[in-house]
Amino acid sequence: MRRKAVALGALGLICAAALPAGAQGQVKLFGQNYAVVSQTAVNVFGQRYFYNSFGPTSRAQTYKNGVTIHLDNGTAGINNFASVSFSEGATIASDRLWFSARIAGGSALGDQLYYLEGSDASGMFTPSVSTAKTLFGGNVGPMQGGRPVFAMEINRDETGSKKDRNVLVVTFQDDDAVRLYDADAMNSDSHNDAIFSRLKTSQAPSAGDGGIAADANLPFTPFPAFAPLPTPDGHTILAAGGPGNNGETALGIWDTRTDAAFPVLTDITAQTRSSAKPFPQTDTAGTNLSCFGLARYGTQGEYWFLLDNPSPGGSDNTDRTAIVLVRARVVLPANPATAKAGDIQVTVLDTQDLKATAADILFPKGTAGITGLAVGREIATGGPRVLYSTDYNGNFYTLVPVP
Repeated sequence: MRRKAVALGALGLICAAALPAGAQGQVKLFGQNYAVVSQTAVNVFGQRYFYNSFGPTSRAQTYKNGVTIHLDNGTAGINNFASVSFSEGATIASDRLWFSARIAGGSALGDQLYYLEGSDASGMFTPSVSTAKTLFGGNVGPMQGGRPVFAMEINRDETGSKKDRNVLVVTFQDDDAVRLYDADAMNSDSHNDAIFSRLKTSQAPSAGDGGIAADANLPFTPFPAFAPLPTPDGHTILAAGGPGNNGETALGIWDTRTDAAFPVLTDITAQTRSSAKPFPQTDTAGTNLSCFGLARYGTQGEYWFLLDNPSPGGSDNTDRTAIVLVRARVVLPANPATAKAGDIQVTVLDTQDLKATAADILFPKGTAGITGLAVGREIATGGPRVLYSTDYNGNFYTLVPVP
């Protein structure tokens, strides 16, 4: 039977009577209110309709081109960690939301790298509006899918198969590595499809990946994170991570057309330590925070950092001691090729305790919490942007700004 879908607006068909005072549905981040909206399906007389409601959306959806996304099948323990990143297209029809899902090892199966393309006018990627594209074979095992923990689209250049460094993916199968791919050649597996690979800086080399090297100009970190420059040029990106050997969060710059990052690695924890708002380094027990997420907000040098403790490793969905969101201004050297270590300048604008302000809204209370955050388009010119987040339980969330 033909499936029907109804579009009811960004906040349409939300039944106020069903939402008691204090119910899930809104969160305030850095002073801006967001409605946390999900696309919910219901069957009415055998027809399938979609309507907007408050809360998360499971990543396990079937999209309008018939592609179904599969979470970890649970045969080796359940790991529904995923991160998310946004790639702006020429129009909302070509906007993309990338997901990288680190399933468990062994006999686990799942869609590990995929993107949704095309949103509605409110920035929502929904089964009735969006298409889905799976990479590395779709619903496959860890060796083929690579157990990615982060992915971002750098550009959409098209000069030939395995010619373009379009997509960066951090994979955790075999040696943990940062890999570059041509988007046209991501159909086989995460290792053989890569056109360039570097170990993450905290990974000791082994036989698993044939001795590929790390880059000392990228931050030492268990979870490398990347974002475009304030004004993207289609190839140069900002790299973040921590804790390093001294417990720091650091930033670096990499022109991905080349094999090595610029020698401008900057310890932003030390740089801001005496500032009115220092970059957070530890939780209340004095344990170093892990920086595992970075999102560019607009074109004026604003970035949002995700920190937590313990870091989101393994299949550990237990409560964290801290989940912190940091909003900062980042000023990059005019010419990274002639700059030196420490030349990236950071000013912390604000911090927010997400365990205190977002539990049971952006993640179930008592779990590992947020595992990814992406910044999308402005809904109105000059206004706040739509946000997207993921959690450890296989959900993603759309945060629509509330006027």
